Amino acid sequence: MIAGIGSQVRLATVPGPDGPVTRPIGLDNTAVMMTGQALGVDLALIAAILPRIEAAIINPPEGAEEEDRDGDT
Repeated sequence: MIAGIGSQVRLATVPGPDGPVTRPIGLDNTAVMMTGQALGVDLALIAAILPRIEAAIINPPEGAEEEDRDGDT
């Protein structure tokens, strides 16, 4: 289920040093919860782990973006 919520990421275009950059700003939590409910996932579990998942998407660990571009993940 977690891999499937990637389409629920909300993006914003913000100024960057080399011009505008599109960045993730959060998840559509309502859509994530509805997806979990439709899949029969424990909603209390989703509610408990969702903040950590969202934080990892918004603020990925150092180097994670470079790994994705190189195809290392």
